[in-house]
Amino acid sequence: LGNAEGASLRFKNVPVMPLPNISFALNDERKSGLLPPSVGVDSVGGLEVVQPYYWNLAPNRDMTFTPTYWTSRGLRLETEFRYLEAITPNPPFTGAIRFDYMSKDSLRDSQRWAFQTAHSGLPYPMFAGGGLGLTYNINRVSDDNYWKDFTSSNSLGVSRLLSNDMTVTWGKGFFTSSIAVQKWQTLQDLASSSNYISPPFDRAPQISMKYSRSNIGGFDFMLDGQLSRFETARQDTCLNNYLNCNAQRAVGQAQISRPFMTSFGYLTPKFILNTRSYQFDDALSTNGQSTASVSVPTFSLDTGAVFERDSNLLGRAWTQTFEPRAFYVNSPYRQQNYLPNYDSGANAYNFASIFSENTYGGYDRIADGSLLTLGATSRFIDPSSGAEGARFGLAQRIRFKDQLVTLPIDKTTSTPIASSGLSDVLAGATLNLSRKWSVDSTFQYNPDSNHYLSQTIGGRFTPGSYRVISASFRDQTDTTGTPVSRFLNVGWQWPLNDMWGMKDEE
Repeated sequence: LGNAEGASLRFKNVPVMPLPNISFALNDERKSGLLPPSVGVDSVGGLEVVQPYYWNLAPNRDMTFTPTYWTSRGLRLETEFRYLEAITPNPPFTGAIRFDYMSKDSLRDSQRWAFQTAHSGLPYPMFAGGGLGLTYNINRVSDDNYWKDFTSSNSLGVSRLLSNDMTVTWGKGFFTSSIAVQKWQTLQDLASSSNYISPPFDRAPQISMKYSRSNIGGFDFMLDGQLSRFETARQDTCLNNYLNCNAQRAVGQAQISRPFMTSFGYLTPKFILNTRSYQFDDALSTNGQSTASVSVPTFSLDTGAVFERDSNLLGRAWTQTFEPRAFYVNSPYRQQNYLPNYDSGANAYNFASIFSENTYGGYDRIADGSLLTLGATSRFIDPSSGAEGARFGLAQRIRFKDQLVTLPIDKTTSTPIASSGLSDVLAGATLNLSRKWSVDSTFQYNPDSNHYLSQTIGGRFTPGSYRVISASFRDQTDTTGTPVSRFLNVGWQWPLNDMWGMKDEE
């Protein structure tokens, strides 16, 4: 340890603040002791004094005690314990436990507490010849008003939706499986009924299994199964609103594809069968059924090619590519709009989702339709390093018939039907013509309304290590051209030592 007496904090050799007698480690090891205190004031808690104490238990374990005193509320103690363990030759497992406690909060005249723990890994991860894993994340608080009263206690605040989940996984070779439990604590606004949040569905439990193989006689195939129990307690009942029904759901998916690859292109036909069945606790408000089953077959054909040529751009030699792609999907219509929605949502409209079989994520909605997506990408590649200097992309979807499967918004309305015809046009460009500068942009254009529904453009300047300046602008409008949202994001990272000409440490 080193000890300092009569020290002061200086900036450019100008004294800024005197320091008390302090001790510090002379190597890279941590040291137990008091951390810098903080003092604040607000209209709810009054004067706030925080004095953390750090306890270095071991090289792989530590604990921090953080007592906080509010003149108008009382004393609060925050305790955090962290660990990083390993039993050779197994990989490490890690976790943290935090407990915040007030024996009596004068603001509510009651006991207040919060508990959070997270863990990942197992001491002995091998079981029955396969790999075993454990992760959990538990978050609980004492009462509904906690999110209001402790939002300023840390920079993240307190969420009104607290997830409590645990997952055990096991896999061997081409087989993977998991058992998960997820329960939510939903903090309601007791002072305003209009600020009510519908609690998410608990999954208690959810069992998943998956078996996949590739290049078996040239074929790739996958079998996926899931069994889930969904439970929630909402203000409205299942008999009045089908979106609030507790249920068991069994899901099965079989997929087989046959890629044909050449040096200049590929052709991949694929067949997918999605099937699921439900057992509801009560009869659905939509049709009175207490059970339901749906099976949807899907056929897709993905094909593309790559053409190359030598090119010159901005005085530099490049290898330019032209990569056309066509993606066809056909799924017959199966009535699904009367069913609850537990985990499906619309995929974002981008270059990844436009070349996918289902416009929805999750299992509760499998979109119908016959559609063809056409796109092309051109890249400029440095022939010496293989680095990509620029990329330009364009894609559009042609829908041959209306899509009738929709997502529910509430018990009386749903998302609009996707009409046949041409979809919005996606265009994008990325430029990396120097190591310091890069520009990225994407545009979504609606040909029917002649408006850009989404425009995003951003730039990044990286002159050296630890030095980054970035900015991006996103503008979203509806089909009438009315702005929906506009975002400007700016970020930077810059070493302060540049101010006085110091060099970077390695």
